[in-house]
Amino acid sequence: MVTDLFHLDDTLGALIISTMITSALYGVTTIQTYVYFQRSEKDSTLLKSMIACLWILDTVHQVFICHACYTYAITDYSDLLALTKETWYVIGVIFITATLNVVLRSVFCLRIWQFNDKKWFLVAIIMLCSFAEFGLTMAFGLRDQIGLHAQFLALHSLAPDVYIGLVFSIIADLTVACSQVVLLWRRRSTVSRTNSLLRTLMLYSISTGAVTTVCALLQLITFASMPNNLVYIAFFTALPVLLFNALLATLNARQSLRDIAGMNGEPISIPLSTVTPSSSAVTAHVGPFHSGQNHPIVSVHVSKEIKLDRMEDMA
Repeated sequence: MVTDLFHLDDTLGALIISTMITSALYGVTTIQTYVYFQRSEKDSTLLKSMIACLWILDTVHQVFICHACYTYAITDYSDLLALTKETWYVIGVIFITATLNVVLRSVFCLRIWQFNDKKWFLVAIIMLCSFAEFGLTMAFGLRDQIGLHAQFLALHSLAPDVYIGLVFSIIADLTVACSQVVLLWRRRSTVSRTNSLLRTLMLYSISTGAVTTVCALLQLITFASMPNNLVYIAFFTALPVLLFNALLATLNARQSLRDIAGMNGEPISIPLSTVTPSSSAVTAHVGPFHSGQNHPIVSVHVSKEIKLDRMEDMA
């Protein structure tokens, strides 16, 4: 079994590629975090604090990945047996990844909860799956460290934890994406600019769910089909960074979407023929009768104001 790890392409090579991918994604995350704080003056303190904590966790996550790569490629250079044992930085990546995943999905749940009139059903499904994945991943890390003494070749004895955790991860991500699409679809109107904004937000939701779901599926496939190499690590480490980038992208796109929709903080003017009684505000002023006129002077003003709270702009 140890000789299986002598193929450096799919062991050390996979780790190096994983480090390159997460480093690139971390760079994008850092830029997006900076942009977010430049535009977030009206966001709640809670949201700002969560984004700051997530970026700090993501930074530690990336430092641990780089340190592990340096250890295997430089410090333990030519020591092939070193590839069979996990450093404590690898164990740290497991715990940080689990924490990032559950916190990121909690932010998505907060947005869904607010957008869905503070109903708990969808949020409960997502959070149950998220905490189940969190618990299984943490248990995997502890059992790996304590029971298996951090040996790569023994990890597949913990395969059930990985499989079940990934299933919960996929369900959570799909529920996040589908629930946002359904909630946005229900808010369609006869106003083209509003519908255009909703379609854009739905595309954001679909793309977010698709990318993270595909990443989780690839991790599941590679872990199951290639038990004696480290290819799956590339997808495992990339998943939380993809989730964080997706969240930041939707937050940073809000003002641009408002500009496209023609909102810019102002009410949208809706023609009378397109407004339903339940969603319009109609003000009628009847002027005085004048001689020679059979009808009063009537002035009708119809307006419909659409407000998108910054925490409720969904994607």
